[in-house]
Amino acid sequence: MNGYRCIFKVTLALCTTFLAMAPAAASDLLPTSDYLHPQKRVQVAPGRQLNLYCIGEGEPTVLFESGLGDGTLAWRAVQGEVAKTTRACSYDRANYFFSDPVDRKATA
Repeated sequence: MNGYRCIFKVTLALCTTFLAMAPAAASDLLPTSDYLHPQKRVQVAPGRQLNLYCIGEGEPTVLFESGLGDGTLAWRAVQGEVAKTTRACSYDRANYFFSDPVDRKATA
């Protein structure tokens, strides 16, 4: 029983620490407004463009790819942190948000 009590205390201490850090971390997030309009539209095929949002400098470039209908906004919580040390890019997939639609189903 003492083992469970120790695990509970450690878990409680970690949760308390993370909760105390949350407000500071939230203030470091990129502004939502950065994601609510097209950033840079790049041509990926004749007559087709994707919305690309890149910040930071350096190599390698980290490319965030969203899934399940998410777009660039899905990476707001991490893109700014990664951009502190290198170039970080996110994009809207075809048919979503500020990227052009396509007339076919997406496949892997």
